[in-house]
Amino acid sequence: MFSVLIISYLILSINSVSIDIIENDLNHTIEKILLINENLYVGTRNVLHRLSSLSLNRTIPSLQLIPLSDNFECIQCDRNNHIKILLRVHKENILLCGTIFQGTCQILDQDFNLIINSSLPIVANDPINSTNALIIQERNLIYFGVTYTNEGTQRWQIPNISGRSLNVSRFMKILSTNDDERISRDDLSLRFMSRQQTRFIVQYIYSFYTENYIYFITNQPNDIEQKQILTKIIRFCRDSSNSIIRTYIEIPLLCSNSEWFIKTAEIFFNDKNQPILIGHFARKDGAGGTNICLWNIQNDIDRAFEDNYRTCYSMGIGKRGLAFIKPNEPCRKDESWSIPINSDNLCPWIINDRFPYPVGGTTPAIGHLFYENILESSSAFQIYSFGSSNLIFQGLTNGTFKLGLYDFGVKINWFYSYQLSTATPILSNVIFDNKTETFFLASESKIYRISLSGDCTSRLSCDECLSSSNSPLCGWCTMNQRCTLANNCPLNFWQQENNHCTHIVRVQPLKASIDNIQWINLTLTKLPQLEHNEIYQCIFMDKIISASTQAIKLDHNRLSCPTPSKNIHVHKGSHLKLRLSIIKWPSNVSIATVSDFTFYNCSSYSSCVSCRSEFGCQWCSQRCSSMCTEFSSQCSSVDLLNSSNIFLESKQSIEIPLKFDHIQYDNRIECRLNETIYGLVNSDSICSISKMSHINDENEQIVFLTVHQNNILIGNPIKMFIYRCDLYDTCDKCNLRSKCSWCQGRCLTNSINKCLINEQCTSLRIV
Repeated sequence: MFSVLIISYLILSINSVSIDIIENDLNHTIEKILLINENLYVGTRNVLHRLSSLSLNRTIPSLQLIPLSDNFECIQCDRNNHIKILLRVHKENILLCGTIFQGTCQILDQDFNLIINSSLPIVANDPINSTNALIIQERNLIYFGVTYTNEGTQRWQIPNISGRSLNVSRFMKILSTNDDERISRDDLSLRFMSRQQTRFIVQYIYSFYTENYIYFITNQPNDIEQKQILTKIIRFCRDSSNSIIRTYIEIPLLCSNSEWFIKTAEIFFNDKNQPILIGHFARKDGAGGTNICLWNIQNDIDRAFEDNYRTCYSMGIGKRGLAFIKPNEPCRKDESWSIPINSDNLCPWIINDRFPYPVGGTTPAIGHLFYENILESSSAFQIYSFGSSNLIFQGLTNGTFKLGLYDFGVKINWFYSYQLSTATPILSNVIFDNKTETFFLASESKIYRISLSGDCTSRLSCDECLSSSNSPLCGWCTMNQRCTLANNCPLNFWQQENNHCTHIVRVQPLKASIDNIQWINLTLTKLPQLEHNEIYQCIFMDKIISASTQAIKLDHNRLSCPTPSKNIHVHKGSHLKLRLSIIKWPSNVSIATVSDFTFYNCSSYSSCVSCRSEFGCQWCSQRCSSMCTEFSSQCSSVDLLNSSNIFLESKQSIEIPLKFDHIQYDNRIECRLNETIYGLVNSDSICSISKMSHINDENEQIVFLTVHQNNILIGNPIKMFIYRCDLYDTCDKCNLRSKCSWCQGRCLTNSINKCLINEQCTSLRIV
């Protein structure tokens, strides 16, 4: 059964920003979205849709997820299938986990064909409680954090945290140590004590991993007998040869103060390529407001874990906590225990039978307040790399989304805001496609496609692109001289400041030979100032070639740079077109670009005539060069003395009278037919060839006569024809050749003609 799709197309222009919006109504509340290539997968209650990422039209029939019968051992269970996990696995397949059958998972291909399913209960089996999944692609492994639910008889079988196989042969089996396929014991699982499992409820919000650790972020009580909910971050060793519990530690994650708890989280990378955790917090009492905090994973979070280990193991202060996992016990002081300061991997130092585990630290990882708003309540908050800045997306509970830019400065520059038609919270599962500069987001039953790219491409000049009244998303790409978004241009060629618009108004010359270094003079509208130790450079490049030379400043708007002495190769007789860019080095900031600069190779021309046909080449000292230090006379030339002497008789010795211009007879002159038949030119300018080649059945075959002196071609090749008299089948054709005669119905060469009298050609004309 198909749902009805209502499609709306909007083009919005607010604050000088034009954004294209498409929306589709899928008639049921959207729970998860996933983008794989050009396919957008949208999960609603009981249905999985595949839509075009361009049009949001359905591309195949939707997959119905309601079973004919569920596990009836759970009488009170919701019989609807709510999607808990929708992720990409095995490059282009789909991992789908839902609440039916006690919370099972399956893998589908992109066309919804079933690859494998599992009968094991894995995820939460109700729409409220959490399931969070983290895929480790290189290990074909997935970690689950699952909130315990009381619905159903099999819930005790599901660990709170588990590492499971994505291998089809052992699909969803809990793995043992080292992320491998040995199932000797449930090492990659963590279960609460049975008497605490139903009472100590943990909601798993987000998970991520680094080289050495697995992390989960939760909302939960701090420990048993404590009712207040707080946000905590969990960590355990990724490659431990022991169970999860052996290296398990959790500590508070604090943003602003304890009155806030986390709603969503993401990892992004800062300008130093360091992983940063961004947490979106809301008030615990439900009052309005949004707090966003940032943590550097290594400097803020891992150091906080390290401090808590020192408190328990080095100082022996307090108890280790986490009595819901294992009965509590005091910390143990061991003065001999130490770990390297700022170590990236604590795992070898925390596995020790003398020390209690797991550890519940009390010293929080305190975040850096990034953004706060006491009036707006957010449901989604994301940061995306965008050129040298970061693009901020904020989705509010009233269906409004906002866009801003942040360059690690003081505050966010909000430049766009729009109220969606649903007026309901925006799903936290927001997708941004870097390739197309497009957001995909959901609110209630509607899916939205929000495209940013069209606004820039309509701006044709640098000045128009960077005008202060135009979009803050657009920049001028000096590499291809176009207005683009940041992700469509190499960063060093993308600029946004209007006073950076520089144009090359003159290039002299626009072509150069590679046989000698030539200086290229460039006139620009202006030249940007150089910073300390910077220089101007010319870069000649295409997709394969890149060669640079240092430019010299001639005056306030002129540069001169030499052509490269290496890395440029031109095939004989051909041309090579490259892009010429002026940059500041070593910052690699592009100034301006010439789209076509042509290289050729004078030295590849072997004759005076062909040499001089190429602009910039000169015939000098019997060779072609771009530079000549002596007087360059006219080219020697050759032609037939009689233009009718273009026919040569096969298998005969021949003499071809020639005429020369501007030639010296001080060296031997050769004549050649097709470079295979050689002869000599005498002092009377006659080319003598002792015997012509034989031709078979095709008459008047084309050959080219060339003349050489010192193995250098004189003039241009002369087109000639080789014939055989006996291959002419009519008297008229035969008598066209002076060395042929028509005799007794045949064409014979005069050298063997036995006819006493030449026959006259007759023709019959019917009137």
